[in-house]
Amino acid sequence: NQRLFRFEKYIKTVTTSSYQEIPALIEAIGYRDYRFYKPATTALLRMMPTAKEQARGALRTMIEHLDPCEWNAESLQIMIIAVSEFGPDAAPAVPRLIDALQCRKTSTYVVSPDMIRYQAARALGAIGPAAKDAVPALREALGDPSTRVREEAEKALRAIELQPEQ
Repeated sequence: NQRLFRFEKYIKTVTTSSYQEIPALIEAIGYRDYRFYKPATTALLRMMPTAKEQARGALRTMIEHLDPCEWNAESLQIMIIAVSEFGPDAAPAVPRLIDALQCRKTSTYVVSPDMIRYQAARALGAIGPAAKDAVPALREALGDPSTRVREEAEKALRAIELQPEQ
């Protein structure tokens, strides 16, 4: 708890141009304590897209943190958003994002299952053609009860199917 307290104090000093802090944020994202994930990833996101190259070191760890939505939906949502910033480079996240498209229950009212499914579809669209394995799941999402999820699934399918592979 002392470590978390110090981190919460530290994170308030990180600004949108604190690029020198990126290694410490990446380290915090790698901790085994989920309470560090959201603030560290949020701080990293504030620096995007200009810090994309410096933040690339966090991508593998963020993908590893794409856990089932029942566990910690707030951390999952922020990780999905962050992973989507890397576009095609986030292709290793596709299987976990497909799982997130199936989210039906979250651990909190703050982040709904609809929001997780929406963010997952959005991230798959950002990945583009490299997310072609997600096409069946996205087609299934076209029948989602949430209008936002259906619309985002449609956009993702267009981004995946209509762009040439890189």
